[in-house]
Amino acid sequence: MSPWVGEDGCVQSFYRPYGKIYTSRKSPKGLGSEAHLYTAGWPGFSDPYFFEKGLGKIENSAAKIRNRLITEGPDHLTADERETFAFAISLLLIRRPEDIHLRVEQASGNWEKSVNWLVEEQEKISPLNEQQSDFFESLRKHSKDLVLEAMLQAGMRRAQSWSPLLWRVLDVSNAGIELVLGDRPIECWGRDGVLACLQIPLSPAKFFVAGSLPSWQEIKFKPEYSQGLAEDIIEGQFRAAARFVIAKDLGKNNGYFTLAERYLAR
Repeated sequence: MSPWVGEDGCVQSFYRPYGKIYTSRKSPKGLGSEAHLYTAGWPGFSDPYFFEKGLGKIENSAAKIRNRLITEGPDHLTADERETFAFAISLLLIRRPEDIHLRVEQASGNWEKSVNWLVEEQEKISPLNEQQSDFFESLRKHSKDLVLEAMLQAGMRRAQSWSPLLWRVLDVSNAGIELVLGDRPIECWGRDGVLACLQIPLSPAKFFVAGSLPSWQEIKFKPEYSQGLAEDIIEGQFRAAARFVIAKDLGKNNGYFTLAERYLAR
């Protein structure tokens, strides 16, 4: 979010908590995050913040690569840097708190059955002692960790397929309107079940696109259509957002507020 931060250290946030649009200056720190979302569930973990620390390292590395994409473009990135950035943005598709809570809830039922089966099998041999009972009780909380591990593996597989795509950073600074960033910022589309293109804003003036070669032939990516392209991206960010969209300011004539009223989810 740092490219959208103003001199006051804040971004302009648009959100609709009770059917009405609100906007205010907010610090990007903690915006859209949830405390302990990635804390390990199993008490047996030697470091309960294992996932949080790992994701933090990925975010920090991706932020540095994003800055290089903005200033230098993608051609100077190493293969490892491409994969790291692809991994980071792929996780944006599956790191949504509401989705993680749902997956953990769904996984918990199946995991509970598995743990109960283990307990029953053990009790056929001998009654559980206190240490065994404590172990199985703590094991019941392990379903969250399995979900988080699966999330990371899915993100890595997606990153490996995105990294070889054709990467470009397009400049819409002459469009007369600055890009915004929503809490669901990635837009993807495909052809015949194959990913053709994905895009995400990098800053108010530039956005990242990765895709197969034919996707670059689409007319909307031509420089002379930058204003229409910027408007499409902005509208897409508001339409896709689940909770909030950020901008550098309210926009010309409070234009972003108007778009939030029109498109932000109710």
